[in-house]
Amino acid sequence: MTEAPPTINEAAAAILGELAPEELALLDPVAAGFFGSDSGRDRAVRTALEGRSGDDPVGFDLAGGAGLLAAFLLTVLNGVACDLLTAGVSGQARGWWERRRLRKRLSGAVAPQGSDTPLPQLSSTDAAEIGRLALQLALDSKVEPERAAGGQPHHRSADRAGEVKPDPFVLPSATSARFVLLMLTTTIGSIMVFSWIAGLFGGTFRGPVAAARVECVNDARRQVLGLDGAALTDGFTGCVNGAYRSAFGLVAAMVGVLLLVAVLAYATAPRFISREPLRALAEMPDSPAVRTAHEVLAASGQPVRVEVAILRVTAGARAFGRLGRYRIMLDAGLLAHGGRDPRVLRGVLSHELAHVRNRDIDITYLTLALWWGFLAVVVVPAVVYSAVEPAMLTQVSWRLALFLVVLWLTRTAVLRSREYYADVRAAQTAGDTGDVAAALQPRHGRPRRWTLGANHPTEAQRLAALDDHAVLFRLHPGEALGAGVLLGFAYPLMGFLLGTVWPDARLYVHDWILGLLLGTCAAAVVAGSAWRAVQRALADADARPRRRGPPRRR
Repeated sequence: MTEAPPTINEAAAAILGELAPEELALLDPVAAGFFGSDSGRDRAVRTALEGRSGDDPVGFDLAGGAGLLAAFLLTVLNGVACDLLTAGVSGQARGWWERRRLRKRLSGAVAPQGSDTPLPQLSSTDAAEIGRLALQLALDSKVEPERAAGGQPHHRSADRAGEVKPDPFVLPSATSARFVLLMLTTTIGSIMVFSWIAGLFGGTFRGPVAAARVECVNDARRQVLGLDGAALTDGFTGCVNGAYRSAFGLVAAMVGVLLLVAVLAYATAPRFISREPLRALAEMPDSPAVRTAHEVLAASGQPVRVEVAILRVTAGARAFGRLGRYRIMLDAGLLAHGGRDPRVLRGVLSHELAHVRNRDIDITYLTLALWWGFLAVVVVPAVVYSAVEPAMLTQVSWRLALFLVVLWLTRTAVLRSREYYADVRAAQTAGDTGDVAAALQPRHGRPRRWTLGANHPTEAQRLAALDDHAVLFRLHPGEALGAGVLLGFAYPLMGFLLGTVWPDARLYVHDWILGLLLGTCAAAVVAGSAWRAVQRALADADARPRRRGPPRRR
């Protein structure tokens, strides 16, 4: 009697039992999401074939490697069951375009009986060729070579001895100071661009003020014979000031639109992030990794809802939410990795819990919302308006480009500093750096080629910050430069606008108001950095061994 061919689920369980037994508990929920959701299957196929999801601005991704072998196996076995991975396919999936077409076919096809679909009978030649293709896809997706070939993953020790260091949480964090600088840069940059569009700065720009000035001139000409010189001058001045005040109201309305777009983006971000199949950690099948996660949550004492993205093969996590209603999303690949190395799971989850305790989640998503809002509401209209008014290209484009550079660097500084603070907070809570350092150890995968504008520091930089907190106390020249550039643009611009709204005030009143407003903001940013640098210097002085012996004779 001929033995029935195995189903997709049976074949995947047999392979996992040999290569990754810690993932057997994850197979059923992963298979349910894979065959039950088109968008979930597309994500699983894409991440299985491409590896890590990139430099996620809000996520913790281990240093390379797809962590969930179950989703990768379901991708390959589903392709075999749908006759998409057949003889000759290995020669058709070598280039970028061919790989993309293969991914589209694999994500669009689903076996008729889901995970219970029997696998077709394959000849030994076809099976060997598909096996070679599966191995190559696994290596390309950054699965650890030892696991892809059936061996044990290489383990690296990450023990690091702790030492007494100054507490970086005594003073306000650099993340908050940089966020203040980001908000000021966004506001001043938008006011500058909108003022040009509204025609507040005159010149050849066609805007509301230009049309209003023409009407003021025409009114003065009609009344020139009926009024004396003083009344005519006062009337013309009042008319022009009224036009400028109307244009200023238009600028304020456009800035309000920018802030509204940013707030809406911030408010809808949790829904956007959680659009994929999620399962509460409490509903996951019992496994050593799930128990480890519950232990970390119980030790933290923070009432945070933790969910598992069952079709994310990457070994990462992210904290998200708004206004105190925070959630943590763990990749299923992280649970699989945590079954092999619990320290990695503890380190990543502790890091995400540290974001909640540091209260930087709202700052993070507002930072991203302000950046994308500035591009959509300020940069795009400026580019469109320059087609109508070419003078925008020569008089405004270089200013806008400078603001974009400062805004991008400030945005990146906010995202990078929060990672340093979360690492240190997680290590302080645990009492040592071992778990966090284990999560930051380099693994199989391509090294990052570009680090200057990356959302996260490199793993080496973060490991160095765990050993020595100097990066959290350093007086960063970029903050002083950003504050200086901001003041240089903001003072004359805000002085002009304040004179437009309040033309009857004495000049020194404008100066006092602007000096107090802008000076306080810039001083808060720079003084915060200086205070942290002094705190570090005093701690180093206390730790330095004192010189003994008789005093030196002069």
